[in-house]
Amino acid sequence: HESLRGRVVTTVDFVAGRQRGVDAYGHGTHVAGIVSGNVTRGKGRFAGVAPGAHLVNLRVLDARGQGTTSDVIAAIEWAIANKNTFGLRVINLSLGKPVLESWVDDPLVQA
Repeated sequence: HESLRGRVVTTVDFVAGRQRGVDAYGHGTHVAGIVSGNVTRGKGRFAGVAPGAHLVNLRVLDARGQGTTSDVIAAIEWAIANKNTFGLRVINLSLGKPVLESWVDDPLVQA
């Protein structure tokens, strides 16, 4: 998206089929625009809450907005392992899942 041009420093795709981080569902792009979007020309001028921030795109949801807990955990682990390389300070998880077990035993909560 034009508002994110130059903001995404790397992309890792955890979804089966590896579509190079393309957000066919659109939710991640929408949230990224809220965070660091910046459009300074044309009629639709706006800035996200942190327009100077750079992003790392860790795709975990498919074109239907569905994914697996294991892909989300793998992305969290990747972010932690690479936090110094990319200067990561914040992880945003704009997703949810049904509650099937106690938080004590839930692998996503533990991650």
